[in-house]
Amino acid sequence: MRGIAIVASDLQERIDAAGHQQQRALAVAMARLSSRRWPTPDPRLTNALRMLDGGQFGDTDERRDLKTLVEEFDERAWRIQREVEAGTVETERYLDAFAQARAANALWCALNGDALFASSEATYETNAALGGDIEAVRTAIEAII
Repeated sequence: MRGIAIVASDLQERIDAAGHQQQRALAVAMARLSSRRWPTPDPRLTNALRMLDGGQFGDTDERRDLKTLVEEFDERAWRIQREVEAGTVETERYLDAFAQARAANALWCALNGDALFASSEATYETNAALGGDIEAVRTAIEAII
């Protein structure tokens, strides 16, 4: 299984059946939807978003920089998860860090050169960034495809 099929196979089927332009539009929409979970602006997010808005997809310096940021966010979330398990931090703090990492990864996925991969994976990551709000994701998909 790949992409959003892990959570909702019917949505993955819609994405698979969509044309290239619809898949690309969906990837962009998912990155935008998850962006509300980003922490304070980071130039790597801003630069990657500029690439997304400019329709520049694939392997770029901005996308590579964004991947580094995603890895930093993931490491932060894992560190906070360990603190939650130790009882020194509230679970909400971990959930916020996890959502931020997933939202940044949604943008990274949306910038992939393959529109099907970009839309499937950005949708999956957005769902995670929104705390599993599959109805918000479903509504966004239905507006595009």
